[in-house]
Amino acid sequence: MYQWVQFNRAIINARDEPLADYRKYRRLHLLIGDSNMSPYANALKIGTTACVLSLLEEGRLPRNLVLADAVQSTRDISRDPTQRWIVRLENGKTIGALDVQWEFHQLAQKYLHNSSAETNWLLENWGFVLETIPHNRQALIGGVDWITKKWLLETFVESEGLSWDDPWLQSIDLEYHNIDPRRGLFFGVTSGKRIAEWNNSVRRPGATHVPPANTRASGRARAVAFFQSCNFPYVINWDSIACDSRDFLVMGNPFETYNDEVEHFLAKPRATNTGNDDADR
Repeated sequence: MYQWVQFNRAIINARDEPLADYRKYRRLHLLIGDSNMSPYANALKIGTTACVLSLLEEGRLPRNLVLADAVQSTRDISRDPTQRWIVRLENGKTIGALDVQWEFHQLAQKYLHNSSAETNWLLENWGFVLETIPHNRQALIGGVDWITKKWLLETFVESEGLSWDDPWLQSIDLEYHNIDPRRGLFFGVTSGKRIAEWNNSVRRPGATHVPPANTRASGRARAVAFFQSCNFPYVINWDSIACDSRDFLVMGNPFETYNDEVEHFLAKPRATNTGNDDADR
């Protein structure tokens, strides 16, 4: 855990910044896994996190699986060429990282199964991935990002006759994460049937232009469109809109649209800014 994450990339950002009404909400800010490209991987990441948090709230977490150094273990796993992924526990014992996940999966299966359709999907696919990684990783191409990128790089090295220290591979590594569908290498990957069908079923191309209709993103989007069409200085944050540094609209509930409040806020008379065109936007 660390507070100033711009300088020290921990797993959890400990800064108390709920970006909502602090009397009602707290925010868990996880810094790990931001670079996922696969919708399937993102669903597993968010779903497994939700399951572990539910187990934590219910007091069901195993006390014998605490890592001695979680950050170092994460680094060791990502850099282990043998792919044995052995981690050291707080009690001094060692265990495979997949075995740790199986322990959590079994607890989630025992206590959370049938709590929702989404949870059942997560438990089934979490188990599928854990079973498949040791024996048939090709089946996870397009669904697990590190497997997909490793396959791409290995294919490229073989076809071009490169060595693994060739700087060309660094650009390939980065281009995998390009979110432009016309350039990002992930979007050209052919996935297996199970993963391809799921990835395609959840794609929402319109979401880049149309915000969720049932959250404060709806009101924020209306404000963005308004301010882009005029010459007012403005700042829009997760939980607030500010104009000319004196006029604020607070949006403390993430699950309200604030559409009416935003319309009223934008309708206020304001003098057009004819000064500095480089206002904070």
